[in-house]
Amino acid sequence: MLGPDALPVAGGTDLVPLMQERLVQPRLLVDVRRVTGGADVVATSQKGASIGAMTTLAELAFHPALKRLYPAFSRACSQVGTAQIRNVATLGGNLCQRPRCWYYRSGVRCWKSGGDSCPAREGMNEYLAILDGGRCWAPHPSDPAVALAALDAQIVVRRRKEEDPVALRAEDFYANSATRPDREVALEVGDIIEKVVLPPRFAGGRQTYLKVTQRQAWDFALVSVAVVWPKRTRRPSIVLGGVAPKPWRIDPDALP
Repeated sequence: MLGPDALPVAGGTDLVPLMQERLVQPRLLVDVRRVTGGADVVATSQKGASIGAMTTLAELAFHPALKRLYPAFSRACSQVGTAQIRNVATLGGNLCQRPRCWYYRSGVRCWKSGGDSCPAREGMNEYLAILDGGRCWAPHPSDPAVALAALDAQIVVRRRKEEDPVALRAEDFYANSATRPDREVALEVGDIIEKVVLPPRFAGGRQTYLKVTQRQAWDFALVSVAVVWPKRTRRPSIVLGGVAPKPWRIDPDALP
């Protein structure tokens, strides 16, 4: 079981840069790429989808059943980084990546890196959060997380000293970045994501994922939106990305 000085590694597309920037310094890395069933994907219109956390984003972007039943999620996976990144980055790692704020990543003293305030409040804050900030105004960088929140997905977590896994709603999985400096997700030491489950009520329904970036490719969202319509209802589920420390749900009744 993972201890306080050990971290799991799969694709390493976020962990390796964090180590290079000396933002994390684990004494032990545990390779989880060969966990049995870790990359299994099963998707049907009757039962929904079960997606192993070790599945790469490229596999999810091109998975035929996911493209047909959950196109918003499939498209969100296709919008992450470059093809090279998607070929190695895993779903679990993408959901748990740390903030991409330039202050935090560049070694500037901030609340996330051991300081007592967020320099974006009084300094350059372009591309950072505009909603629900506090001590930290870094938006969460995951594209798939936005689609998963709109699809009311469950993130299944294996926890230390608990025999059965714990299922968390995608929205509940993300805490406000102002809550604690060391992480942005509802994971404790030793926890690991096992799989993600998508409910059948959205399967095959109308849905989309759109993303606006500064550059045409290989960039994080200035703003993104996932919109899905459950079957037999006209009330959509709408979630924004790039505007808050977590996926931000919009009440469709409040829209003009």
